[in-house]
Amino acid sequence: MMLLGAFALPLVYADLRFGQANALIALGLVLAWNAYREGKSRSAGMWLGAVASLKLIPLLLIVPLMRRDRRAALWAILAALIVSVSAVLTIGVGPSFRWATEAAPVNLKQWGNMGFTVAGLATRLSGEWQQGLALGLVPIAMILVVRKSWWAALAIAIVCAPLGWPMYGVILLPGLVDRARTQPGWAAATVAALSGACLTNPPYALYATGILTVLAAGLTWPATSETTTVRAA
Repeated sequence: MMLLGAFALPLVYADLRFGQANALIALGLVLAWNAYREGKSRSAGMWLGAVASLKLIPLLLIVPLMRRDRRAALWAILAALIVSVSAVLTIGVGPSFRWATEAAPVNLKQWGNMGFTVAGLATRLSGEWQQGLALGLVPIAMILVVRKSWWAALAIAIVCAPLGWPMYGVILLPGLVDRARTQPGWAAATVAALSGACLTNPPYALYATGILTVLAAGLTWPATSETTTVRAA
């Protein structure tokens, strides 16, 4: 029933409509989280690295992981490199080079001046700050997440990344389900804010509310014991 209910959320509908892979990334993050809680450093790192090769946001989770479990963080970096190199070899060096030299620079120009991020909100309000603010938020995000729990770090990373969209909140849904057990109000408010931002042509007030709600959710996320056993796997 919970799975069927998720499809009714504007958040999930928008993710499917735009052909995003966030549901797949959410699955990989859950597998990484479960492995990490069980003390399986290698498995946790490999799952995290695999999804980090698909999107920038999970890559920021390596920062707090480096402080708590350096072995898992190193496995994550190695897995991300392996998947990325394999993708280049599969697609071909030529197309990959054209993406890096033609498509990537176009995408870089969007950093900070649009999207579901603190950088986008600041640029919208000021009309001036763009790439410098966006790039500056990356280390700020790292500082914020370094002492935060897994899902708290992810929530902060979503809105502190250089570029993002509200449907990226799909990757946060498993954590919100877990948070609903102890703080149902916060979980419901975050889902509602994300869904409101995913409506067709929403007022920017809804967009801004979503950004600030996700950031507040990450900063107030309760600390939990995330590791139950310690063994290599």
